[in-house]
Formats: sequence, C-alpha cells, structure tokens
Amino acid sequence: PRHIGTLTTLTRRILQDYGQRHRDRASLGGVYQPFELQMRQMRFDGGENDNDTLRVYAEQHNIVAQELPGKPILVSPYLDARRRVGFGATPKEVAAGFEALARTGVEIIAPQDSRGTGKVGLYWPDERDSPVDERLRPEVGETTYGTAYHGSTRDYYRAMAEARERVAAEGHDVQLWANVEAFEPSTDQQCGAQGTRGATDKSRLDAAVTFTGRYVSKVISYMWSDFFTCGSPSLSQQIAADHDRPMAVDAIHKPRGIQDGLEIRGYNLAATRVNVTWEGLAVPKTVDARAAGWHDPTPLPGMPAGTETLWVPLDWRDVPQGEWLRVEVVSPDGRAAAEPLHVHAS
Repeated sequence: PRHIGTLTTLTRRILQDYGQRHRDRASLGGVYQPFELQMRQMRFDGGENDNDTLRVYAEQHNIVAQELPGKPILVSPYLDARRRVGFGATPKEVAAGFEALARTGVEIIAPQDSRGTGKVGLYWPDERDSPVDERLRPEVGETTYGTAYHGSTRDYYRAMAEARERVAAEGHDVQLWANVEAFEPSTDQQCGAQGTRGATDKSRLDAAVTFTGRYVSKVISYMWSDFFTCGSPSLSQQIAADHDRPMAVDAIHKPRGIQDGLEIRGYNLAATRVNVTWEGLAVPKTVDARAAGWHDPTPLPGMPAGTETLWVPLDWRDVPQGEWLRVEVVSPDGRAAAEPLHVHAS
C-alpha cells in the first residue's frame, strides 16, 4: 500500500502523454487493465478494509477517466473453481468479487472462462457425477466434475450476470463479456512458445460459447498467436471450415399463441432440426423448424451479436417434471451442435 502514491503518479504521467497523442483517434477503442487477478471474495467500498489490488485499480481507472474521457476500461480476471486448492472460489464468492471490481470504475469485465487452464469445467448440473474430460486430468486428476469443482462455467457466469444487475442498480453500468481460452492444460499438442499449453479444437470452443453465451453481451477469445494458428488443421482453419454449424446457448419453456413450445437462442439456427430427448424416452421428439417452427434472426438485446431466436412446438405435458431434457440442434446437412443443451423441466 505504501507504493500506491508513487504508482498513481507514474500512471498519470504515462496516460497524460498517451492521451495527448491518441485520445482523439477513432482506432483507440479503450484501454486494457493488464494486471490480472483471481475473481473471488473481495471488498471495495471506499473503506480502510478495501482489497489492495482493487484500490490500485480504482486509482488508475480514475486517471483513465480524466485523461482518456469516454474510453472504456476492460479487465479480464481469471476464475478458479477447483476444490482441492485452498484458494478455489464458489460462484457466490465470485459474484461478490464481481461487485467489488465493478465499483472500481471499470466498464467491461471479461472473465477468462478458465477452462483452458483446467481451473473450471464445462458440464451441466446432471453431469456432476460424470468423469471429467481427460484433457482436464493434468489439473484435477481422474475424478468427477462434482468432486473436482465448486461449480461449472455456466454457474459462474450466471452468478456474475446476477451480480451485474445488482451493481447496475447502484449506478455502476458495467458490461459482462466472456473471454474463452483457446487452449488446453495438456502438453500433448503444445502450441509454439506459449508455455506448456496445448492446442484445443473447435468443438471445445463451441462448448465454451454454449456455456457462457446466455449470460454475456460479447464473447472474445485468447489468443490468436499461437493458439489459433498452430497445428494442422489449425484452430482458425477448423473454424473457417465449420463456421455455420448450429450453436445453442439457451432454451426455455415458452408458449407461442395457444401452442406450447420451446424457445432456443443461439447461432445459425435457421432451417435446423431440433431433437429433444430425456431419460426413459424411447424415441427422441424431432421437429423440423422449417415446417413447424418460427425463426427470428434479429439480434437479441444484451446478448452477443449474431444471436438468433428459434421457437419449435413441444407439448410439455409429455415431459416428466424434474427431468433433464437434452436439446440438440442439427443443421440441414446433418451437423449437430457440438454441445447439446440440458434443460430442467420444472
């Protein structure tokens, strides 16, 4: 804490110079706060017990507002949901940290999904007892998701989205983005000089978007060189070849007129086929959206650009209460979404 004054003075000198040269450039969209911290239980309310790092953030963010008015500040903290480490944080603790961070004057919080480092897992509530993805074993061992983690990626982003609403009511208008890590903990397919991280694939990235996309206004990814360019085919080549595969991020029980149904949100949903199944159902319920559905390509407020809405009829009287539905969206040429949605019938 005794160095904060010196650091603040240095920050102001740098930003004054930078602002004089660049503040009017249209190409300058904002500034990035490069000092990463773990999103966890933290306090920041202007008192003597404030978190030291957040106190520095607030000082620096105040200077940005003065020297680069109108330019937003983005910070990208990481998550750690692992149970076996003493510093692993629950979704509730992460939500408290989000609120504290929002009060420092930041405009965009883009938490790293932390799947690439193995600190959080991609799984649904009904998969807690399932074995973890083998690519996560270097970080959590051979175990189940529920044993390894305090919660899933979706649990954490839901908690942060709810925290965002609370701080908005206080007058802190902050955006929640998702920073999807485009790598793996494993060293099996190491990418360039980026430490020990290995290559991932498009299906895993699609899954990460599925788990985060319901709760954020933008999805970004780390990072182009070398994680998107290493290997053959590279991740970027995989995306280019499969860019129009359907990807659902949310589904809810919703009537349309007098007909009961299911509303799905996501990407590339036009002219798709929707398969719905649950435990004990012998034959999946299949609906061709072209024949019986309704599609709206209009971007949804508060969700990432490109999200669409698809509605299909579904008689929920046939669905047993308390069951988990698997909702799979399939393209006209037969490509299914990499990650089906799991929807709880309640």
